[in-house]
Formats: sequence, C-alpha cells, structure tokens
Amino acid sequence: MHFRSSMTDSKNHHGNHGVIDLRYLVSNNGTDERKKSQHAVNSVEQLKENKPVQRFVMTKVEKTGSSTLRGILARFIINNKLNVLTSCKGHHITWTIKKSWTIGPRKEEKADALVNHALYNKSVLQKFMKPGYKHIALVREPISWFKSAVRFFTKPDPNEIRNRFRFTNPGPLKPEEVATNDSLLFVTRKHPGLPDAWFHLGQLLWYGFNYADRNNITAINSFIASLIKQVDVIMLYDQLDASLVLLKRKFHWTFLDIFYKSYGFTTKSEEELSKKSIERILSKEVNLGDKLLYDSMNQTWWSYPELREQHFWQEVKHFKELNREVNAYCSRKHELDDGVFVIPASEWHEALYVTHQLCSYLHLTRSDKDMLNQINGYADEGCTF
Repeated sequence: MHFRSSMTDSKNHHGNHGVIDLRYLVSNNGTDERKKSQHAVNSVEQLKENKPVQRFVMTKVEKTGSSTLRGILARFIINNKLNVLTSCKGHHITWTIKKSWTIGPRKEEKADALVNHALYNKSVLQKFMKPGYKHIALVREPISWFKSAVRFFTKPDPNEIRNRFRFTNPGPLKPEEVATNDSLLFVTRKHPGLPDAWFHLGQLLWYGFNYADRNNITAINSFIASLIKQVDVIMLYDQLDASLVLLKRKFHWTFLDIFYKSYGFTTKSEEELSKKSIERILSKEVNLGDKLLYDSMNQTWWSYPELREQHFWQEVKHFKELNREVNAYCSRKHELDDGVFVIPASEWHEALYVTHQLCSYLHLTRSDKDMLNQINGYADEGCTF
C-alpha cells in the first residue's frame, strides 16, 4: 500500500465517512480504474443506503482492549458531534453519585453514546440514553485476562492493592503469586462504582452480575444468557482486527472510523502459570463464571454470518495492512507537508483521506488522564482533571 499526496482540501471530495465518487478516481499511473473498482462502488453505494449507527454503549471491561476501543469510539463521537455520557473529574462512573458523570455537550438532551467505565445497568441506561442504542461488549479469555490484570493492578504506582498489603518490591507481582495466595486472589475493591473484586470474576462483574451469586452456577448461566440477548456486537480481545471489521460492517462505518493505535495491547503473556494454578483460577470458587461468559460470547461471535464469508477475512487482512500503513504515516507526519494523503481505492472501499486530525487522534498520549480528558473535555470542560 502506497499513499498519494493531495494538497486539495479533502472536504471538497468526501463527506463525513471519508469516501469520494470513484468516477473521479484515477490511479497513480493515470489508468482508469472504474471497472476494476466496481465492487468498491457497490460497497459504498450500500454504505450510503444504510445510515451509520450513531447511538451505542460500550461496556468498558478492564484488560479486554477497552482503552483501544474507547479511543476509536471517542474519535467517532467527536467527529460526528454526538452527545456523550461520560465521567466527570475521575476515571469511573458511579451511577449513584451524580457528580461522577455528566452528559454533553448538549445538556438538555439524553446521550447518544457511552464509552467510559461504568457498571452495565440496563435500567439506568434506558433512563439517560436515547432509544435504539447498540450495545458493544468486550471479553477476553480468562487466563490471559488474569495475567494482564495482575500485571496492571499490582504495578508500582500509588496503588490500592500494594498499599493494603504493603508491597515494596520494585515491579508488579507475578500471576503465580496471586493465584496461590487467597488473600490476594479474592481481594475486594472499595469503590462503589467498581466491581466488587480485583481478580475474581473481573469481567462478569462489569456487566452487572450480583457478586452475592458468585457461587451459584445456575444464576451465572442465567445471567449470561440474558446478557447475550442484550448485546449487539461482541469484541473478542484475541480477534481485535476482525472484531473491528465486524463492528464496521454492522454499524455501516468506514475504515477511517476504525483505524487505531493500540494502547498496551498484547496477545501473549510471557508469565507462566502452573497447571495447578490454572485449574484454581478456572474453578467454580474463582473465575469459572468468567470462563462461562467467555465461552458463550466466543461461541456467539464465531456464529456471526459475516465470519463465514471468505471475503470477510480478506477484508480483515486488508484492514491490518492499512492500519499499519496509517500508523507509520502518522508517526512521521511532522516530517511531511500539510497535505492530505490518500489511500487508493480497493475492492473494500473508495479512496480514503488520512488527515492531520486523524493522525492527532491516533497519537494521543497513552495516559488515562489524557484519554479521559479528550472525551470529558468535549462533553464539559469542567469535567477535565
């Protein structure tokens, strides 16, 4: 993939979704590509017929790639001037503490979108969200999730767990240390807007599961079955790119809407767990509930009809290549002129314009503060911190 430079204002060529009419597209060597790109024309015509989804809720489950997805969705919210329900001053929304969240920038309206941490509560969302929103749910294989959670929640920052246990070692704890110490494994959280535990059912609890039912497998299975019916798009951590292409298709978005820069996204942890510890983590007493959640969502994800199409997986491969190219270009944007760069049309899209604004979004600093302030400040300048 090679970019073409265009000094013309992209607004003269495309609308909100970054596409232009292929009748005016000419390849780098001047050859008319209209016949070759007929599939792209048909795809874009279909996109025009289907109104893009602009109302959605993401349940932001920790350590499932949710910060990466939040960056994508926040960009879409700002670019399309959506009304957003977001946290105010802090990192998490606590439904019972009104000062912890706000709706903006149009205070008199209900929200179009929610992308920050909040325990999933359908009745609350129906009260403050506009009707017809789509629910985006994230999930991660529980052993991979556990390793990541231990690495993140015990790192040497000012940290609730480290302070409570008076850890002084310079680095995060090892997963094996937590898995073999029940005091750590079942350590609870004290904030009312967060799940009740750090490493115990950490995914299921974000979806609103009652911690008091944690040992009731019938209750867990019933909750998961009900939840699946309330989810419109599942995002698998270990299938991020395919999940994004699926999201794009179901929401009638474009590649420009889903380009991303990964925030701490890893597919494999180097930290090993013993067989005994793995069995312990997946036991009924610990995280079997998360395993049942993952298994059900994973099965549902693979049953989506789009995934049975060979063309879908070719599109995923194409998206991965494009995303690498876009990030490479944006990383050296400061060395280039101020012109717009063009991704030539393919069978999946018409020409796409990579702008300075898109690069700015992609290279927003990794810190939670900056990421939160981006969307919080958009909703209400008084909610930045």
